[in-house]
Amino acid sequence: MTNRHGPLVALLALLALLTAGVTARAEAPGSAVPLPRVALTLDNASVVVIAAHKKLYAFLDGLDDNAPVRGAAVQIATARTTLPLQEISPGIYVSGPYLPPAVRTPLTVSVALDGKTARGAADLVLSEVPDPGTAGSSRLGLRLFILALVAGAAFGLFRYLRPGAVWWWPGRAA
Repeated sequence: MTNRHGPLVALLALLALLTAGVTARAEAPGSAVPLPRVALTLDNASVVVIAAHKKLYAFLDGLDDNAPVRGAAVQIATARTTLPLQEISPGIYVSGPYLPPAVRTPLTVSVALDGKTARGAADLVLSEVPDPGTAGSSRLGLRLFILALVAGAAFGLFRYLRPGAVWWWPGRAA
């Protein structure tokens, strides 16, 4: 006696493996993994630049009183581009989309306020190289394509095993 449903079970198992969720990363939410950051002292202000959520954030405050510095023009230059940062809150500036291209990225931070310009350089160091192919991408299109291929193969297998059956009602003949 042969098992005619063996290939169908194998296809369903393959489908379950392909549509299974991506394994969790080692850095679980709430863990103490530090964000990549750069700290600079420029004239009478300190700047901390943090890379997070595919953007650069700059926190600008005074050295004397730690008060947020408002209304500054902040720019961060990398080897590839210059990013102007916008003030989203007093002393907090954010760039447009940015993903560091390497583990060590040299940055030049420029701050202009009240006609004075200060500039400092530092390296942004990451714990691992960012992967632009998977950053922010769930690969949903690829999964749907594979799902369609597996469904087509399962339908073809069903038609091969039961040539007289109507596909929408397995017990009824065509």
